[in-house]
Order: sequence, then C-alpha cells, then structure tokens
Amino acid sequence: MSSKKTFFNTLLLVSSLLFFSNMFADEISYSLSMPKPSTHYFHVQMIVSKIPTKMLEVQMPAWTPGVMSITDFARYIIDVNAYSSDHQKLPFHKIDKQTWQIENGHYSSVMIDYQVYASSQPATNTSSLTNNSGFINGTSVFMYVVNGKDSQSNLTVNVPQGWQILSAAGKLGQHQFTFSNYDLLADHSIQLGKFYSTPFNTDKTHDYLSVTGDYTQQSIKLLLHETQLIEKTAESMLPLIDTKHYTNFFQFIPNIKDPDGLEHLDDFLIIDNQPLTSHDGKSLDNTIDGYPLMWVIAHEFVHRWNVKRLRPANLGPFDYSKEVYTHSFWFVEGATSYIGDLILLKSGLWSKQDFYNHMSQQMTLLNKSRGQFVRSMEQASFDIWLKDQKGGPFWNSVWSDPHIKGELICWMMDLSIRHLTHNKKNFLDFFNLFYNRMYVQAKPDSYYLKGRGYTTQDIVQALQDTTQTDWHEFFKKNIASPGQIAYGYYLQYAKDSQRCGVRCI
Repeated sequence: MSSKKTFFNTLLLVSSLLFFSNMFADEISYSLSMPKPSTHYFHVQMIVSKIPTKMLEVQMPAWTPGVMSITDFARYIIDVNAYSSDHQKLPFHKIDKQTWQIENGHYSSVMIDYQVYASSQPATNTSSLTNNSGFINGTSVFMYVVNGKDSQSNLTVNVPQGWQILSAAGKLGQHQFTFSNYDLLADHSIQLGKFYSTPFNTDKTHDYLSVTGDYTQQSIKLLLHETQLIEKTAESMLPLIDTKHYTNFFQFIPNIKDPDGLEHLDDFLIIDNQPLTSHDGKSLDNTIDGYPLMWVIAHEFVHRWNVKRLRPANLGPFDYSKEVYTHSFWFVEGATSYIGDLILLKSGLWSKQDFYNHMSQQMTLLNKSRGQFVRSMEQASFDIWLKDQKGGPFWNSVWSDPHIKGELICWMMDLSIRHLTHNKKNFLDFFNLFYNRMYVQAKPDSYYLKGRGYTTQDIVQALQDTTQTDWHEFFKKNIASPGQIAYGYYLQYAKDSQRCGVRCI
C-alpha cells in the first residue's frame, strides 16, 4: 500500500471520528495541523455536510477585516483535493482566482484537503509559521462555503509535541473550538508554539497576555501593568461587553517590515519591530509608527466596542471576496482613537499636557497634506481601499487620512457636546447611547452578531438625542465636505487648551 494511500486512510479514520458523527448537522468542521513547521505550511481539512446541491463551491478570502487592502490569500493555497465520505476522490476545478467548484454529485458530505503557506515574517493580516511558533489569522487559512458562512464552524487544532496553544475562543491549551458562524471562526486569532503567557483579571473579564520575540522580565511586568490598567479603565468608561474574556497578543520581532496592530472580536495582535524595552524601569520605550505602545494598546482595545460590535452597515457579516464600502471609516478609526486618548488620560498614563501634545501632533500631521481640501471624510472613508496604493507627491496632495482627521473631529464633537449641554453630557455619553441603541437593543439584521450596522444618519440621530440639538450642519462642514477643521471655533470651549500649547493651525 502506498504511503499516500495509508496517509489518506489514517486521515479519513481520524476525521470520521472527529467530524462525521455530526455529518447531517448544519455545520462545517475544520482540522488544522502543521506536520513540518520548517516548511511553513499549515495542513487544513474541511468537512462540509448536509450539502443540498450536486455542486459545492468553496472560497478563500481576499482580505482581512480591519486591513482595508486586497491580499488574495488564495495565492498561498496548494495541493487542493476533495473527497467523498466513502473515500472517493471528487472532480473539481477553479472558477476564479479564489473559488473552487466541487462536483459532489449524490454525496451530501465532502472533505476538502489543502495546504496553506505561512511566512516566517509575521504581519497583522496574514499567518506565520516557524520551527518554534505559529500564528493563525483565520481569513488567511480557512476557506468557507459560498452562501454557507452562517453555518456552525468547528475547529480542531493539532500542534507538535511541546507546543502551546492560546486563542481568545478558549483557555490556554484548549484544542477544540465551536463558533456559531464562519465570521467568528475567522475573527479569533490563535497563537501556537513557544511563547510567554500569563492570565490576568480586570474588574469584569478574565484575560490573557501573550508575548513572543525579544523582551525582558522587567519590560513584561510593565507591559502587563499598562495593559491591565488600560483595560480596567476602558471597562469603567464603556458599556458592559457581552463576553467575559479577552486575549492580548504581542510580537516583538526586530527587523520586520510592517509594525502594526489589528483588532479582532475578543483579541488584538500588536507587532513591533524592536525588542520590548524600558530604559528607566517606569515606562516602555516602544513606539509603533510614531505612536507610543500604550496608545496602540488603548486604540486596539477600544475596537472591541467600536467596529467589532458597534459597526457600520457592510462591516459584519463580511463579503470576503471583494472590497466592501462605508462612508463611516472616519468614525470607525477616529472615535476609537479619541476614546483611547480619554482612557489614557483617565488612567493616569497621560497627563493633560500629554493629551494636548498628542492632539497638536495630529493637527501637524494632518496639515502636512493638502488632501484635506480635496477629499471629505465621507469620500476618504469610501476610498480607504486606495490607501495602500499611495505614492509620491500626487497622493499626498489628494489624500486626507480618516484615522487622524476622524480623531480630531471626534474631539471637536466632544467639545461641542459639552458646550451644548452645559457640561452635563460628553462624547462618551453619546457613544454609549449609540452603542446600546445599535448593538445591544437593535433587532439583529443578520446571522452575524447582535444589533445591526449603522448609517451616517444613525450617528447624527444619536448626537441629536444626546444634545437635543441639530447636528446636520456640523456633518455638512466636517464630514461631507473637504476643508480644514475650524479648530479655533471649537477650542474656545476648552478653556485650558491654549495654556497647554495647542496651536490652531
């Protein structure tokens, strides 16, 4: 008997024990392994049951939510095969760059078997695999059934001997997971291999901190302290979340190309291209793209509320096959950054002077480009997919960054809310009302999560209900139209801003 046939029979037996007992349930089951990590390939088996048609289509995502850029993960897929439940190899063919059509005929259950390449260089929107560790970003590894993303998804992960496993979907060492749909499977990261981890509690959740790369014990203690303080403070300011756990994944890998952070439903990944260090033993030295690490932590953690739950229409559930569009990306990123600023201020990690210094820096960055006079925030939000194609003086003259300008607009919103309500309400009162209305209370509009996606008018209405004042003119000037923010007009409501050195440029 050939080794290939022996392997398949063993695979079929194991898969049958794991999966075929639920063959006729409306679910999809995945098995993930890495037999030879040095090759950088993950091995995936995907069993689809209760197929109502004679043709099955499976698809690989083209992008990762949170990273508005087409990556085309299908380019990392090799050795695709399809089998029936009685060992028969099924014919299939590719119908576009990321979709496979399988001729299952009378078979109601199909196993799809494939390998996925994962680089040794980590990035927030891809997966990585080396001799010592691996990281799973679900959209870069797991196919889905076309028109079947609402099916229950089961996952079993098999790791080499001596490797650990940690996912926000379970406890340290847990190998089997169940998700109510594909989107949730794809939105829970998994750290594999040899890494530092420690549990910690906030007032409301049980969390984990996971670190790979270069660090010292002193810097780990500082990282844990700052992370715990940020998350405790956030939970005291924002609505009660509907899960009781969160995982903070950090990777400190010198010389990687793209340090960054990315949010997921119940975890984030932050990658830095320098060791985790502290020169004075009191604060961390690390910065990412010019921002202190604590700022990035606060930003990614606030995404747990803003965009992962409270979300624009089209951003959950997702069409992973192509770009999806929103005019509200300025709020997705801007409100997240601004709430993160408030968290750092309330936690004591920032002084009031630190807050104003940061805002002055953001004003300066925004005014380096003439693009704010060309693109409105609504248009820049819609065009965010073009951002990674930028280049040269032309782009700098036409692009207005919704991350930066959105943050400044939300600050102006806060000042306006305080002024209009005589300091009885603020931005957090508006945000919490909006979150509860759209996520907690609204009737679900899909299989994905609670609530429904919002529109610009929903934002306006929540502001009006917070202040009992019309906000259409504010949106017309600052969101729907290009141009410079009238900083001087709004900052007159912040009496100490000039004393702290904010320049209205």
